[in-house]
Amino acid sequence: MTGDGRVAAAMERAAGGATAPFGWTPLVAMVLVTLVDRIESSVVAGVLPLLQDEWGFSDSAGGAIPAAVGIAGLVVTLPAGRLADRVDRRRLVAGVVASWSLIIAGSGLATGFAMFFATRVVLGAADSLEGPSAASALADYYPPRARARVYGYHRMATFAGAPLGALLGGVVGELFGWRWAFFFMIVPGLMVAWFVRRLPEPRRGEVDRLVAWAGIAGDTSETGDTGPDASATVAPEPALPSPTTLRADLRLLTRIPTVARLYLGLLVLFFGLGGVAFWLPSFFERTYDVGESAAAALAAGIGLVGVGTGATVGGVLGDRWHGVRPGARLLIGGGGQLLGSSALLAAFALDPLALRAPLLALALALASLGIPTLSAAIADVLPTRRRGVGFALLNFVVALGGSLGPLAVGGLSDAFGSLTAALGTLALPVAAGSLIVLSARRTYEDDAAAVLADALAVDDFDGTGAVDDTRR
Repeated sequence: MTGDGRVAAAMERAAGGATAPFGWTPLVAMVLVTLVDRIESSVVAGVLPLLQDEWGFSDSAGGAIPAAVGIAGLVVTLPAGRLADRVDRRRLVAGVVASWSLIIAGSGLATGFAMFFATRVVLGAADSLEGPSAASALADYYPPRARARVYGYHRMATFAGAPLGALLGGVVGELFGWRWAFFFMIVPGLMVAWFVRRLPEPRRGEVDRLVAWAGIAGDTSETGDTGPDASATVAPEPALPSPTTLRADLRLLTRIPTVARLYLGLLVLFFGLGGVAFWLPSFFERTYDVGESAAAALAAGIGLVGVGTGATVGGVLGDRWHGVRPGARLLIGGGGQLLGSSALLAAFALDPLALRAPLLALALALASLGIPTLSAAIADVLPTRRRGVGFALLNFVVALGGSLGPLAVGGLSDAFGSLTAALGTLALPVAAGSLIVLSARRTYEDDAAAVLADALAVDDFDGTGAVDDTRR
């Protein structure tokens, strides 16, 4: 079946109420993209002690390495979102993944800290290009009622990739040298790029329109009206949004109350989580006097158990309670983060590893309840034809928070003379982020309803791409 035929068949299934009209292959592909990307990015955490031994840089300089992604994001992320709203997203994602799979070799060939840092900037730019397209496409592959689970698995790959990357870096670095930890990632990246390129490209906003129609049509037996002809509304290429400036797009998005609150809350949250994820292998190596591979394995086990449990439970609850309890997705995510901050503070206050390890896993599990629910909530309240820019801004916020967290911990560690004390302070931003997220419950339902109402507008689906932005 051709790409257009697969899209038409998927829209027929969506009109019939299918949870996954395109099947689960698109989700698997985008999860693999994120997983491979995060594993490669997090290899740095596993080989950090080896890099410091070879080049002799401080904790502050080590904490600045993740900031390379944030630096690139300042330049690339928002324009990448504009691009995601205008081009074939699966082609863009596949091309970017194939490119950075080859650029990875630069990290392994670096001869000094400056060259190594520069390669991270380039890779961060590539990551910023594909992220908005992948997240935007998922919202068009799957309807709102499935998005908590969909974004749960997608975001879980980000957090699962972090400990796996640290583990890979620690084990391969100790056995074969740190350079081979980067070379190892080239082939998986190229394979994933090929997989993504074979996906169909969904039309922007079509699934939302069919869901919105089903919500208002009710019983059509008396009128004989069966709703829109799904196959007739599918165009071979996605329509373009009406021409606007990037500033106008950002102004439109930040005027939506729920969007603004969630961005701010997630910025503060990922500041805390990013600091923990990056420094945890080094923390175990220094505190318990173990080797790089053992420290990385311990951090990876805690991360995988905590994040895997939290994201899975959050995805199930987020979809089950969606539409049943007002603002349920935000209550689950924000409440989990608030409880998680307490567990995080206790974990770094108690010294025995037998208490510290399970408390860290619990803290990550509670905080990870928000991974699926908050990502789905953002997809619910972003205008369908501005999701590329919206997810670009989200990725920028997450990358910025995740970059500043390790940098702050490194600086505090040098200032306090204690990595433990520096990590303990991260409980404060996690708690602050949860309160901001919970405040968004007041506006979430109205903003989500407005997106579905917009999806029914004829001018959004007449093939011209015209959008009446005055409604938002």
